[in-house]
Amino acid sequence: MAPKLLYLSALALLAGPVFSQQIIVPPHSYPGETTNTQWISGPDDFDAPKNRPINQTTFDWWYFDAVQEPNERGEQASFAITFHTSGPHGFDTLQDLFPLGSPSDNLIQINLAWPNGDLDFWILAAGEAVFTINGNSASAVFAGTGCSFEGVPDLSHYSVHIDAPDKGIVGSLDIKSDVPAHYPCGPAEEGQDMHVVPGVGWLNAIPDGLGEADFQIRGKEFKFQGRGYHDHNYGSRPFSESAASAYWGHGRLGEYAIVWLSVLTPTGSEHVSAYVTKNSEIIVAHCEGIKIRPYGDNSTYPPTRKTGAPTGFRIEITIPEGQLELAAEYIYIQVGFDFYRRFTGTFTGTLNGEPLPDGVALWEQFSLN
Repeated sequence: MAPKLLYLSALALLAGPVFSQQIIVPPHSYPGETTNTQWISGPDDFDAPKNRPINQTTFDWWYFDAVQEPNERGEQASFAITFHTSGPHGFDTLQDLFPLGSPSDNLIQINLAWPNGDLDFWILAAGEAVFTINGNSASAVFAGTGCSFEGVPDLSHYSVHIDAPDKGIVGSLDIKSDVPAHYPCGPAEEGQDMHVVPGVGWLNAIPDGLGEADFQIRGKEFKFQGRGYHDHNYGSRPFSESAASAYWGHGRLGEYAIVWLSVLTPTGSEHVSAYVTKNSEIIVAHCEGIKIRPYGDNSTYPPTRKTGAPTGFRIEITIPEGQLELAAEYIYIQVGFDFYRRFTGTFTGTLNGEPLPDGVALWEQFSLN
């Protein structure tokens, strides 16, 4: 008898030496499924699903965003979309939004901020999700939503497409990478540990690049260029069992692109990741030498659901040239749940006390207690 959870893989020869692998994730997982979770990187399949198959307590998600440089009036558009394949107890903070139960394990979350700060938000439930793995990239179609994404084998370019006129949104997000991919503690090489904390993995295909959003929202143009980003998170158990709070963000200051991450486990152990490029070459990619703390209003550390939105975050990173002292201060709160907030705003800083060009950033705060 075929297993209840259909999870198909097939290899097909493409032009040249590149192979394509197809993976189908059905809309509902079943209790008792055995999952194989990948924690050590291989020679390829960088962005492929890391849980095979998804079960009741595992999750994968593919996240894409773009954020605009603030204009002379301080206005800033942004767009973010996340493609989830999560069992009902996997990424439990998302599933908690459905008190009567999630309609599907395959969900799409879309958030955007208009230049004036007005917000739009969608959650779309898919049928099956069909992934195609080509080299190091992943592409996917989430049936019934009009939503898909496509990557090229070397991870240099991703595009997201939305064709959901019944929901009031049609268009695309295009991201062209300017810097190399990486894992939490090192570059995108075989043999890297992909753990962020026990139970959660992370890989960053596009840490920084040119992002172009071009959408029609209820017939109105929503279009901008800015800094783009794409990463992939996954876990082998409910997210809240692995993380009590987390700070993550990405930004650019002149010739420096930066990604920061700090996660506190439920037992209070802090795990960090620092990534810095200069002129598109990695100068830091490791799990040390970084400190991230909130400042201003609501800057209690560690954060709780009652803490509120901090004014901004200070990020200190030791690099070969010295000390980076950075500050991300929000203009808009793109997502404002008590357990999760996503911010966009200005990015400023110094290197060894000397000012760097002002930039732009997008960042988030998880606070699950």
